[in-house]
Amino acid sequence: MIELTVTDLRHRLLDVIRQVESGGEEVSVIRHGRRVARIVPERLPPAAIFGVDEGRVFFDEDDDLLETGEVWEAAQ
Repeated sequence: MIELTVTDLRHRLLDVIRQVESGGEEVSVIRHGRRVARIVPERLPPAAIFGVDEGRVFFDEDDDLLETGEVWEAAQ
């Protein structure tokens, strides 16, 4: 964890934000010798993938989507 004074943070804010964003580094902000804040990377939940194409992808329910026309060795 990086520790910066408020004054240092003021001068280096853009670089600190880039470092937190790209490297996942946490930064403690110090004022008068006391930790007063932390800058941490945002932890976003993974996006849901199920249903993302609902209403955009259509298929005939009679189609066998898994049928390739090839005979599998295991089926012989």
